[in-house]
Amino acid sequence: MATTLDKNFKPQSREVRYLGKDFDALKSELIEFAKHYYPRTYKDFNNSSPGMMFIDMAAYVGDVLSFYIDYQFKEGLINFAEERKNVINLVKFLGYSPKPSRPSTTILDLFQIIPSKRNDDGSFEPDIRYALVVREGMEVASSNRVTFITTETVDFALKSELYPRVDEVFSRNSSGEPEFYLIKKSSKAYSGKTVTRTFQIDGQTPNLRVELAEDNIIKIVKYHPFQDLKIGGFSFLVIA
Repeated sequence: MATTLDKNFKPQSREVRYLGKDFDALKSELIEFAKHYYPRTYKDFNNSSPGMMFIDMAAYVGDVLSFYIDYQFKEGLINFAEERKNVINLVKFLGYSPKPSRPSTTILDLFQIIPSKRNDDGSFEPDIRYALVVREGMEVASSNRVTFITTETVDFALKSELYPRVDEVFSRNSSGEPEFYLIKKSSKAYSGKTVTRTFQIDGQTPNLRVELAEDNIIKIVKYHPFQDLKIGGFSFLVIA
């Protein structure tokens, strides 16, 4: 138990050891510190003693501080960071611009039935005068109701190298001559749909900021003001 400190007792210069990192190691270091520098002040190191309660509390605080220091250091390394905001900030520091939302992509096959045309040499080929041109931004729905948007203009009259045109005979007349051709073209598409939001704007506001409720936005397609900037709208793509 505690004893009265001798007035003539002068503890030597205290040496602090920085080896403890967890609760048990810190507690052990604190006990050894008290035994070495306060040998006549406190001697009761039983776990149920009041003095051990203060040592346990100090070891607990040191363990918590050690954990958060290590955690903050870990979150500052790109190879070990786990929190999303820290990963984004680190890759931005390295010059990379991350995209928070990335849609699924696919290749869509588009088909058109075109009448045949007889050439001067007697051969047949598709009559490209009936070929369609499908602009980019066409929306199609899959069987499970997922919307995809094309990213390229599809011209059935062209034979591009990226996605070659495929011509097949679709039907023949009674003489066996090609009557219609089935033309196939392909285009890259991604999962998404176009959404438009309208906001009330009080005149010309510098550095205007608006909040969009959607959190899966791919990109802003267009900003369109109306009525002398009193009302403005945003059209943007979201992941379907």
